[in-house]
Amino acid sequence: MKRDWDLIRDILIEIENAEDMDAFLNFSENGYLYPESLEKYGNEKITYHLQLLVNADFISTSDDDYGEKEMSGLTWKGHEYAEKLRDNERWEKIKRYISEKSLDLGSDTIMSLLRRRINKIIDGDI
Repeated sequence: MKRDWDLIRDILIEIENAEDMDAFLNFSENGYLYPESLEKYGNEKITYHLQLLVNADFISTSDDDYGEKEMSGLTWKGHEYAEKLRDNERWEKIKRYISEKSLDLGSDTIMSLLRRRINKIIDGDI
């Protein structure tokens, strides 16, 4: 399965907006009931991307009462991404810029652009 940066962005924003991880995950007897805004991606793809986000240190984990790992919230890095990529227009401009320059759409590229003053990209100064 390929990384879907739109889904990654949507997950980070949804987690940040949620009251807590339990509210985001919304576990039921039928499994997780992810937010409606993510339904278009499907549970399998969402679950896969959540694991990617844990592995990339966007989502923190802690041990539950049984010694199992559970997601506990966004890390500093996760909050940074959610904050910087929340604006739809900014996100679309970043994707368009990366595509025009034939850059890799990865976290390092995105953060590099953000560090280079994303406003310059938005304003067309780069």
